[in-house]
Amino acid sequence: MSEALATPAQNANTLPVNTENLVAKSFDETAAAKFVTGIDFLVRIQLCGSSTNLCKEGKIAVGNYALIKNKNEFVDLGKSLNVWVCALRMKALAFGDDPVTVYYDPKTPEFQDIVRRAEADKQNSGCMAGFEFLLYIPDKRTYATFFLSSASARNEAPSLKALITKTATLSSALAENKKKQKWHVPKALTCSVPLAPPDMEEFASVTSRFVNAMPSSVKKADAAKVGVDADRPQ
Repeated sequence: MSEALATPAQNANTLPVNTENLVAKSFDETAAAKFVTGIDFLVRIQLCGSSTNLCKEGKIAVGNYALIKNKNEFVDLGKSLNVWVCALRMKALAFGDDPVTVYYDPKTPEFQDIVRRAEADKQNSGCMAGFEFLLYIPDKRTYATFFLSSASARNEAPSLKALITKTATLSSALAENKKKQKWHVPKALTCSVPLAPPDMEEFASVTSRFVNAMPSSVKKADAAKVGVDADRPQ
């Protein structure tokens, strides 16, 4: 999903026509949902630490958030951003496999195997598991996923979960381990400024597809499409 999903404002750049007349009568919402659930469903938000490729390549400042559209396209969101927290699901991702696999049901053996692999070798397992939030970014008029997959990032999940249906300000802080290694971790607080809400009809449709993304089934995609780039250590 991209910014085009959001309902455009009526202005000089919007045609004054009824969009219902521009969708084929044969278009089926149920069938269409199968094409837009899973890893290719939405763009994603990433907190960029010093070891992420965008920072290594000098494309974005360390500690900034990025809206990742695909492997080669992103939007710099700055050190903090204001969002609506819309929904939550569990996610296990094996990005080192070919093809990449994703599971949403923590009760399945496949999900648990990815968790086991991730815990056994945090640095080189090619696996991640944790909490995936659906966020709405009013400034960009788009929905995006935010995957809290590292141990330090998962600690912030309760704060975000408490803000579902509410607004939040995402920022970051430096974490440090016993080896004196430092890395950025996300922080979420209640947003102190009013935000434009999403269209509620669209909200219902997007959140429904997000939380009902075939939790017992595997999703597959090319690694290039997923574009996983995580800060280390976690």
